[in-house]
Amino acid sequence: MTGFEPLIAAGLSAASSAVGAISQAQQASAQAGFQEHQANIEKQNAFLAREAAGFAAAGQREQGRRALARQRSNIGRSGLQLAGTPLAVIEDLAVAAETEALTKEFEGEINARGAELRAQEALFRANQTKSGIGAGLLGDFLQIGSGVAGAL
Repeated sequence: MTGFEPLIAAGLSAASSAVGAISQAQQASAQAGFQEHQANIEKQNAFLAREAAGFAAAGQREQGRRALARQRSNIGRSGLQLAGTPLAVIEDLAVAAETEALTKEFEGEINARGAELRAQEALFRANQTKSGIGAGLLGDFLQIGSGVAGAL
């Protein structure tokens, strides 16, 4: 026995702890990267929800225009004047078509805002994970230093 055994054991223990701390930091960093990636996906989902809602609303408006044109054509062929009840029917069709288009836009906006909230949540989690990396490493290395000092 040379008397250096406790010092060697403390050094090996410190090295092992340091490797473990670095590994944990790398895992946390990877987790934060994944959360940022999820946030980007949700931002894209929000954009796509708005785009899809816009297209759906435009399609609904076009359908409404066609229905109104058919109704006008039918009224014209029948010989009725475009006043009174026939006009009220056309107005009701126009209102219904626009209401449907606005509903599609509103639903798209609700979906987009949900995706944006999920993106914000993912970024929050990523930032929380990142902020814990430095503090965790500092704590681990202070513990390692304490263990080495205790062995001396």
